[in-house]
Amino acid sequence: ALAEARVAQACALLMLGNAIAAQGELDRAQALGAPLGKMRHLRANAALLTGRPEDAVKEARAPDDDPKEALFLTRIEAQALQAQEKYGEAWQAFARALAIAPRDSALWADIGRFRIATGDMAAAIDATGRAVALAPGSVDALTLRALMMREQYGPVASAAAFDEVLKRNKDYVPALVEHAA
Repeated sequence: ALAEARVAQACALLMLGNAIAAQGELDRAQALGAPLGKMRHLRANAALLTGRPEDAVKEARAPDDDPKEALFLTRIEAQALQAQEKYGEAWQAFARALAIAPRDSALWADIGRFRIATGDMAAAIDATGRAVALAPGSVDALTLRALMMREQYGPVASAAAFDEVLKRNKDYVPALVEHAA
């Protein structure tokens, strides 16, 4: 029971963006006997968020991972490869993720960010549009759309889009930061 509580605490910490503390909880859960495979997706996420993309890829590719987390692990793998500027491998991982869940808004938002990073703005606009169409209330997808609007039309034109995101979640840090920029 203690191990499961540590895993639950790690999940909460990751949702709050505190990957360092989450990693500590995952290490304690492992020491208490939690199966490593059931924590791979959390360990991969924590590694990516703490600037260790190589470790994130290793965790995402581990053979004992939880099959229920295949989409999330593949998304983390793709993002970690992107962080390492291994764009060909990253795209292959995104393609595998699309084969798992072609209508996943968060995946399409990730692809939009990937396309921005690779300089393919037309594809970024398309991916962002798909993300918003699949989940019109997603603050992540709407923030990405506002970013794309800022890139295309400037900061004044994107202000209303950022305001829309903040109406949905006034505490959404990525939108607050980008709106301030």
